[in-house]
Amino acid sequence: MPAAGQFDKRITIETRTETRGTDGGEIITWASYMASEPAMFKPEAGGEADITEQTVPTVRGTFTIRSSNTSLAITAAMRISFDSKYWNITNINPYGRKEYIELKAESQT
Repeated sequence: MPAAGQFDKRITIETRTETRGTDGGEIITWASYMASEPAMFKPEAGGEADITEQTVPTVRGTFTIRSSNTSLAITAAMRISFDSKYWNITNINPYGRKEYIELKAESQT
């Protein structure tokens, strides 16, 4: 079980919102779902991703947050804002009798 002092990072969970502009076109924005949430961060090995025929370096990591009704509703369609980067959530794993939630994520560098 993580100790309270290990939750020394602050992350924001964002949810995607879609609206229509005046011209009828789709506008995608991100809204804060959970702001300044205490978290642990464990970096993992990076890699590369092929995006539109370009190889882009990626960084992977695991964020651990305390469980709550709000955090249990996090989905992979949301993203994490941390360390001036946006992290795409790739896996969500409640553990420790659902006391904590691990969010595996990756970010393009």
